[in-house]
Amino acid sequence: MDLELTTEKGQTYQFISYANAVFIKMREAIGVSEEIYLQSLCTLGLPYWEFISNTKSGQEFYISNDRCFFIKSDTRYYVQAFLSFLGDYIDHMIKYPHNLLTKILGLYSVIIPGQKQMYFIVMQNICFPDSEIDERFDLKGCSAARYEKPPPPGSSYVHVLMDINFKHTILDIGKEKAAWLIRQLEIDCDFLAELGLQDYSLVIGIGKKIAVQNQNNGCHDMDTDSIDSEVVSLCSSEENSMKAMPLFSFYQPLEGSGNTRELTNLPNSIHTIEGTHKHYYIGIVDFFMRYECLQWGRRIKKNILFCHGDHSTIPPRKYSNRIVNFLKKHLV
Repeated sequence: MDLELTTEKGQTYQFISYANAVFIKMREAIGVSEEIYLQSLCTLGLPYWEFISNTKSGQEFYISNDRCFFIKSDTRYYVQAFLSFLGDYIDHMIKYPHNLLTKILGLYSVIIPGQKQMYFIVMQNICFPDSEIDERFDLKGCSAARYEKPPPPGSSYVHVLMDINFKHTILDIGKEKAAWLIRQLEIDCDFLAELGLQDYSLVIGIGKKIAVQNQNNGCHDMDTDSIDSEVVSLCSSEENSMKAMPLFSFYQPLEGSGNTRELTNLPNSIHTIEGTHKHYYIGIVDFFMRYECLQWGRRIKKNILFCHGDHSTIPPRKYSNRIVNFLKKHLV
């Protein structure tokens, strides 16, 4: 879908929305109406929060004013890579409705005359609500260049720590939830390995336990009759009942869906696991990197630089197995 906008000064912008019908269904499936989506992203007078990332991707990150959505810039290469396996991604969402992959809800580009075309991805904020989160980690299951100096006390910046910082952290979620989490991580990482993808991150937020809500968060069923034969899509069978903000919760699994669990009536319940003393927000992000020629070269360079292979640029199957084994060591 293309849209041209002309300012009062005569400047023309071209706005492009990719796979629009697919992402509309994706938003419906997790309980985000078009009204709420536009309200979160497009309300005048409510600017985005700039997320100053300490990662080395070089991309820009923003958070919607209500903190429900991440807006990330990306390159044409990675956008095309994602579109090439979008059907597989949607299939995985349907088969495993409680999966850990971040839910991508929109893909756009902006063309400004005389400037390079800019691409943006809108995805859910895995660490939502973030008001009670004390620590955030970006994990790849390796040690090379995976330490971040902790922020000084009272720092106002959101600091994302890494694998070495995570060394002594234990997720106290109990044996049953731990078994479910490891199994789902195995399923999701195996899916990414089959697509030849690696260098993704397991994001974990750790925060205070928040009260379980009593109201219905807009529970939805998936309506398989709405799955288009040409474009595999997700959908829900009811109108979204939420008025204030999207809660990323409760699409009911279809009969035969894999590895489901009982969800707590919490905001962002798909990615929230209730522990003994904490709430844990867990998801997989940045899964657009294919293990191709560029990565082969990077692997050789990193092997020489670090004098070992414990870095993030390794073949997809090894990457998948390593990140699963890494998390196993941190669960009780």
